[in-house]
Amino acid sequence: MKSSAIIKFISSVITIIVGVTFCFSVRAGFTTISIIMGVVLILLGALGVIADTFAENHEILPSGIGRSILIAYGILCIEMNLQSYVYYFIAYALMVIGGLYIFDAFLAFFARKEPFSMLVIGAVIGAASLAVGICLRTVNGFAEFCSVALGIVLIVYGAFNLVVSVIALVSYSGQPKKEIATEEKDEDREVKVEDVKE
Repeated sequence: MKSSAIIKFISSVITIIVGVTFCFSVRAGFTTISIIMGVVLILLGALGVIADTFAENHEILPSGIGRSILIAYGILCIEMNLQSYVYYFIAYALMVIGGLYIFDAFLAFFARKEPFSMLVIGAVIGAASLAVGICLRTVNGFAEFCSVALGIVLIVYGAFNLVVSVIALVSYSGQPKKEIATEEKDEDREVKVEDVKE
């Protein structure tokens, strides 16, 4: 549908912008994410309040309280610039997820009696996630390297989705509009018979 193609187009542009900022630095990337997240939360909260205002009952409360919290959190994301907290969260999340993958790999082999290949795959994924998380917190310059790599991946992914969405929009606009055929009900049909005069 056209609306989904438009949404995909917008998200692709945002992905490319975030990817470009990550290529500059980790700080710039997370700053951009904080701003985008803040703007989205503010828009969601504001649109919700507007929708409640023009509803039939014209009631803003109590749903407006939740929407106002969204707006407040969006302002906080923009003002406080939460990039450092997100960075630390990602590093520790990778460590915990890596340990969980390794633990689950051993459970899969010894407890669930799955093939040895599942143990190897799970252990490799877990070890890689754990190593990346530890390197992010301990190795100088590793975060910038990951930031550039992540930026390139996001740019390529966003560009691919952008091309797909543009093709979808062009093909949709080139299609002729389908005429909606109206079916007449049998009971509404009246056949008039005229007398034929000789």
